[in-house]
Amino acid sequence: MPNPMTTAHLLCGLPGSGKTTFAIELEETQRAVRYSHDEWLAHLFGRCPPKQEFETHYRKVADLIWQNASRNLVLGNDVIFDYGFWRRKDRDAMRESVDYIGGESRLYYLDAPIDVLKARVLSRTNEDENSLWINEDAFLSFVTQFERPDENENFEHIWTA
Repeated sequence: MPNPMTTAHLLCGLPGSGKTTFAIELEETQRAVRYSHDEWLAHLFGRCPPKQEFETHYRKVADLIWQNASRNLVLGNDVIFDYGFWRRKDRDAMRESVDYIGGESRLYYLDAPIDVLKARVLSRTNEDENSLWINEDAFLSFVTQFERPDENENFEHIWTA
């Protein structure tokens, strides 16, 4: 079983909210292993995986990351999930999985105004060849799918505007 102080840091927020920047900082300050779902997706399947295959690719990457991250937790290493965790049920499921193996989880909600998020995402899409490709229509679709954490979720709110 992992050390009771072993922590899984869960980063929640829309694209452009600063999750990866924050994850990199946590990686250094907490000496944790960082898992960036988008980085793995882009590396394995390209910047713009076909829409009809995206869910399959997404699940494969999530499974690979969990296999590695859960092993790290069991070994006593903190981990960072730079995922987004857009839906409450996904946040709850991850918390339950971490709890089941004896770890603790800590949720961070990274937030900024929608216009700031959109500008960051579109800029990143044009400038960063290692990121997933997200256009304005996709971004606006993501906004409608996102479920903000509520007061019952025990999270740290980080304003990145």
